Amino acid sequence: MPPLGPRPASRRPAAGLGLLLLAGCALLPTGTVATSDYPPETILRLPDRTPVSFDALLQALASARVIYVGEHHTNPHHHRLQRQILEGLAARGAVALGMEMFARSVQPALDAWVAGELGEEAFLRAAGWEEEWGMNFALYRGLLLAARDRHLPVLALNAPREVIRTVARIGLTQLGPEARAALAEEIAPASDPYLARLEASYAEHQRETPGGLAEFVEAQLAWDETMAEAVAAFLARPEAATARLLVVAGAEHVAFGDGIPARAARRLPHRYAIVLAAGQGEKVPLEAADFVWVTAADPEPPRVPVLGLILARPEGGGPGLRILWVDPKGAAARAGVQAEDRLLALDGQRVESPAQVRAALRGKGADGSATLTLLRGGAERQVTARFGEAGAGRPGVSEGEAPLSRPPAGGQAGGGR
Repeated sequence: MPPLGPRPASRRPAAGLGLLLLAGCALLPTGTVATSDYPPETILRLPDRTPVSFDALLQALASARVIYVGEHHTNPHHHRLQRQILEGLAARGAVALGMEMFARSVQPALDAWVAGELGEEAFLRAAGWEEEWGMNFALYRGLLLAARDRHLPVLALNAPREVIRTVARIGLTQLGPEARAALAEEIAPASDPYLARLEASYAEHQRETPGGLAEFVEAQLAWDETMAEAVAAFLARPEAATARLLVVAGAEHVAFGDGIPARAARRLPHRYAIVLAAGQGEKVPLEAADFVWVTAADPEPPRVPVLGLILARPEGGGPGLRILWVDPKGAAARAGVQAEDRLLALDGQRVESPAQVRAALRGKGADGSATLTLLRGGAERQVTARFGEAGAGRPGVSEGEAPLSRPPAGGQAGGGR
């Protein structure tokens, strides 16, 4: 069995980020795994593409202190295999679960969940699930129940989504002290291969991104470094000296080791392993991971209504939500909404958080419409946003969001905390 990470950055090719895992990407290197060549539930060791059993996978992972499993957030098969790996590791020794889906500030809610002190509804409120992640909790319920049933620690890894969105808009140097304190203290630059993948991702999502390339890269690095800092801090705890950590995160945060893995190892040297979950129809570069777990393809994304806004609570208070950015090709822009308008209500219902807007839109068809009450120049006005084909979005993209390196998973955007 070849040794597991860390890997030298020079081995990593410059292909296309989370987008590097998409079928047909023109930037893919020639050495890839075509997942369509294998039936679902095949586990392949890389780079030699050798099929291995689940027990052999667990045996190989036993030599790693941290195991990263890269997911597509909306593929239920990826969450199932994460639970399977967690349970397999737990049967072999002490293990904790680290999750991108939670901001570090909500760690007390995760502790209370594991202790059995919170039911699901109370836990989701305490963890700010809608504001910070916003995806269907059913995708992650099994994993979190497995951790609670086994009394396994669950570690919140992420920065507040609001702060990451602010970095993507204005950059790190413009953050206020409170927002900056929510990120990793040290944020190192991207390696050349990682920067090339980020540039490719930015080129694809430029229309949906409120800042420029520099802000886009800074946001991704702040995201990665903050999670890496949390991983290293856990490993440094005396009570974690013999424990392994299973980290679940989006594939682009772990592939090639450029994101979280190498940055955590820089802080506290340790061995790590990367497992990428990949649906059929994808092509995965051979150097992207130690193992690929082939699953059924991602479900067909439902069309969902999206206004195309980044929203934030007004600084200093006040009614409604401040509109920071308007997608020029989105439904809101077609209705005449402008940046710095104030969104007061949606279909007559007052709104005070991006999560409220998302919840209100969920019940609408992708070809429907919404009446927006705006405040502009001291006067209220109403406009009708019609979604139609151009307004149909992807799962996980909703109000308060603009993609960085992937379709984001929900949360509040805006300046400062």
